[in-house]
Amino acid sequence: MLSQVPRLLEVNLSHNMIHSIDMPLKPGEDNVLFSKHLVNLKVIDLSSNRLTVFPHIAAVRTNLKYLNVSRNNFIELAHEPENPCLKPTDQALEILDMSLNSLKSVRFFERRRSLYGKTKHVDLSHNRIDLEECIEDMDEARLVWGCLSPLSWLTALEVIILSHNQIACIPMEFQHYLPNLRYVDLSHNKIKQIWHGDLLFTRARDTKDIDLFQDKWNPCTVKNEFPGSNNLTIDLRNNSISSLQLPDDKVRVVLPGCDIGSQFSRVKLLLGHNPFVCDCEVFKLLRYSTMEMRPTSALERHNGHMLVLPAVIDIQDLHCSEPDSMNGKAIADVSSWAYHWLPMIGLCWNHLGVQSELRKTSTKPTKVEAMDEPPT
Repeated sequence: MLSQVPRLLEVNLSHNMIHSIDMPLKPGEDNVLFSKHLVNLKVIDLSSNRLTVFPHIAAVRTNLKYLNVSRNNFIELAHEPENPCLKPTDQALEILDMSLNSLKSVRFFERRRSLYGKTKHVDLSHNRIDLEECIEDMDEARLVWGCLSPLSWLTALEVIILSHNQIACIPMEFQHYLPNLRYVDLSHNKIKQIWHGDLLFTRARDTKDIDLFQDKWNPCTVKNEFPGSNNLTIDLRNNSISSLQLPDDKVRVVLPGCDIGSQFSRVKLLLGHNPFVCDCEVFKLLRYSTMEMRPTSALERHNGHMLVLPAVIDIQDLHCSEPDSMNGKAIADVSSWAYHWLPMIGLCWNHLGVQSELRKTSTKPTKVEAMDEPPT
C-alpha cells in the first residue's frame, strides 16, 4: 500500500485499533508495511494502538529519525534479526517514544545495539521497568562500582525519561559512561536510599584524563567526548528516598576561598518531594547542599586524582517525614525546625555540621574538619 508513495516523509497511524504490522515471511520480502520503497520515510507514529510486536522497520531505518509506539500493549520487545553488515552510523533513529506500555525489561537495547547507535531521546515512562537485569560492574581505572544496565548501549543518549516505573537503583552508566547525557528523569520510582557511590560522577575536563576515561567495555567511545562536559540534571523527586549515605571517612570539608566549582561535577540531583528522615545526618545533608562539604571518591582519596567528583544536590521542596515533631518541615528552612531539635542536640553534637547549622560556636573542630585526608 505505502509502496505507491515512495516520497512519503511521515506516516501517522495513531489512535486506531492496529494489533500488528505484517512481518515478512522470508528475509528480503516486501510484504511489510514499511518496505524498502519508503527510502525517504523519517517519521512513524503508531501511538495509541494495540500493538504487541515491535514494527518491522529494517527497510527504512537508515533514514527514520522518529518512532512513536507509545500507548500500546508491549510487554516485551523482540526485534527482527540484526543485519551484521549494518553499523550504528548507518542508523538514523534519534527519538524513540515507548511510554505508556507494560514493559518490564530494557534488554532489547542490548540485543539491537546497531539500531540505537544515534538515538538521543528515549521516553520509557509509565511502564513497569525495574532494571533488575542490571549487572554489577567494577571500573578498576576509576575505582567506581555499581549496576550496569542495557541502557549503557545508548551511547549517543542525551535525554531519557524513566519516570513512573518500578526502578529501585540508579544505574551507573548515567554517572560514568554516557558522554552526551543532559537529562535523566527517574521521578516517581521506588528508590529508597542514595548511596555514597550514587553521588559520584566522572568529570573528565581535559586531555589529561583521557587514559582514565577510556573504557574497556566500550571500545567505540569517541576520544574527544568526555562525560561531565555537559550540564546534567537527574530528577529523583517523588521517590521513597529517606536518607543519603555520607560516611564520615568519605567526605571532605570544602575550604572557603577555593575554586568550589572545580571540586564538584556538573551534575545536579533533584531530591524534592521525598520522605526524608531528619535524624542527626540531616546536618551533613545541609552542609553538602550548600557546598560546605562534599563526598569524595576512592580515586581521590587514594591518589588525589579528581576524575570522579560529587554531584550538587538540590533540596528545594525536600521535607522531613520523621520525627513526628518535624514532619512536613522544609529541610532547607532550618529556622522552622531548629527549635524542635534542641532536646536532641546532645545526641547529635558530634555529627558533622550541627554547630554550623544551629549557629553555635565551638573551639573543637568537627571530626572531618580535623582531617587532612579522610581514611580509606
